[in-house]
Amino acid sequence: MDTVVYAERLKEFDEDVKWLHSNYNDLIDKFDKEFIAIKKQKVIEHDGDVSKLKEKLTQKGIEPLTTLVELIRDKRNQIT
Repeated sequence: MDTVVYAERLKEFDEDVKWLHSNYNDLIDKFDKEFIAIKKQKVIEHDGDVSKLKEKLTQKGIEPLTTLVELIRDKRNQIT
């Protein structure tokens, strides 16, 4: 992979992380206790089981290792 492609993927990943953080509360409402996959600031797939999510991504021709995957959990009411 050349440096330009690597830099573009890193920038896209960074933008996805920022989008995740800025939309987290909305994502809790839709996907609480589920794993979500994000590409280009969109949820492209979700599942309660990370292995099944990986299968879904692979079936769609999406490489799981280059996709932001996050477990969405409502932490506001948790006792620590």
